[in-house]
Amino acid sequence: MLKRFRSGEEGFTLIEVLAASVILAIAGLAMTAFFINAMSYNKANQNKTVMVNLARNALFYMEKRSFKEMEKYLVTYEMNISTEECGDDPRCSGKSMNALLIDTDRFPGLWDVLNPSVNGIEYTITVSHHKENKVEGGGLDTTSFTKHLLPVMVEVRAKSDDTPTKYRSTEVRGYITDESIRKAD
Repeated sequence: MLKRFRSGEEGFTLIEVLAASVILAIAGLAMTAFFINAMSYNKANQNKTVMVNLARNALFYMEKRSFKEMEKYLVTYEMNISTEECGDDPRCSGKSMNALLIDTDRFPGLWDVLNPSVNGIEYTITVSHHKENKVEGGGLDTTSFTKHLLPVMVEVRAKSDDTPTKYRSTEVRGYITDESIRKAD
């Protein structure tokens, strides 16, 4: 029988194996950097979504309150509804917010709405009157219903500076409607 002799040049050399390992490592690191960047972008969007939902929640809360009361605080007194001047004291000693925060009959749960905590991050919410710019030649006559709508702006900010997001605040604008034109719930 014929014996076949094996050649001594089978397989890869050590240099070829090391070169392939280095190329795979570089490609792997590049892909890892891409996924880390995508994850941080996703986390920032998630935090912005949380802030928008908190602002919408506060806006819905304000929409359910008395139009006259909100108009009195926001327009007549030109106050912002916030707990920033109160610190951590829910019985706020500041004269401007004292009536709002302590009167739980007219404003139940206002302190909790203005100071939410989600996923271990504390936020502060400020509700203010939003003075709208009049659009010239807009085609819609707003004078007939502006007395029944109170434009408000709700701003949500993270309390701490070490929040893991590039979004520190967000705003949502809406209207508080007069009870005379609200739908029955």
